[in-house]
Amino acid sequence: MKKVSKSLLFCLIISICLVFFGCTKESSEEAPPIDNSLSFHTSLQEEYLSGDYKKIASFATGDKEESFPLPIRLELSSEEVTKIIIITEEGIDEEIKLETSDNYIEIYNLKTNTTYNWSVNGVAKEPFKTKAGLRNLYVDGLTNTRDIGGYLTESGIYTNQGLLIRSSKLTDDDTGEILITEKGIETLKGLGIKTELDLRSTTEDDEGNIEQGLITSSVVSGVNYISLPMKSGGNYLQLNRGMLKDLFKILANEDNYPILFHCSIGTDRTGVVSFLVNAICGVSKEDIYKDYLFSNFGVIYSVRTPSIINDYISKVTSSSRLSLKENTINYLIDQGVDRGDIEKVIEIMTKK
Repeated sequence: MKKVSKSLLFCLIISICLVFFGCTKESSEEAPPIDNSLSFHTSLQEEYLSGDYKKIASFATGDKEESFPLPIRLELSSEEVTKIIIITEEGIDEEIKLETSDNYIEIYNLKTNTTYNWSVNGVAKEPFKTKAGLRNLYVDGLTNTRDIGGYLTESGIYTNQGLLIRSSKLTDDDTGEILITEKGIETLKGLGIKTELDLRSTTEDDEGNIEQGLITSSVVSGVNYISLPMKSGGNYLQLNRGMLKDLFKILANEDNYPILFHCSIGTDRTGVVSFLVNAICGVSKEDIYKDYLFSNFGVIYSVRTPSIINDYISKVTSSSRLSLKENTINYLIDQGVDRGDIEKVIEIMTKK
């Protein structure tokens, strides 16, 4: 048998190694999964939510309406003149029934990170999923409206959507004029709102009658109205420590849900409530910042900055060794909030 030269043997070994390890590497590396989920955020909203929240003023400054979502658009065939579309959230029997003669259908206010089954004229279609993230809502006549649920928590679960909706006022502060439209009222009914929690401050005349044009019942028929006045003018968390006990009594009552809560522009007093609920549920600081600063996409007349949430976090933090969730729970207990009420709110927002 002829001897193989050392150089030839070396080349042969290298070739075998390249083939073996090259194939092994190629087969072990999988292409990243393609995200086919549907988003209802505008391109500007999407750019902000996927970027650095500290740069909010580069995207929105609170001087015009940019908080509305886009609809989810489903393309339809032209075979049938009239199309009956049935949409159901996976695992939920409640149906959304729509009718159209167009070759598409547009749907507002679906939940985020949710799979939907749908059919056209009884024929099942391929299910679709919505993208995870902030759930902003379109309610005609209101601005700055969104769900504070749908966020990933430190325990690895998502907070429940459709239970706590934040918004701007439904009526004018001074005149009581109804600002929400009939279409907007129908949207709130479709969202199943049971309670309107009004956080605007009130004044009373000598006979105890509410002044400033504030109403004593909801403009949405069948909705329970609760007035829980919060002070305004800055330092919102500090100014309103005295009402936190009453706030959490309301939030701990499961019969009140779904709740629409608002102040005037739905940013500062409303933002305090959103901050506290998200914090005790273990929502990340980044999502808490992004939820608050998204108000800049609504008509709020001036820019809100991260400094507000910086201050809230500083106020509730008593120990650097504890998480924001633990610090916030301790803070609320120190303000006289019942631990059982805190735990009940967490349960409502996180139980599956």
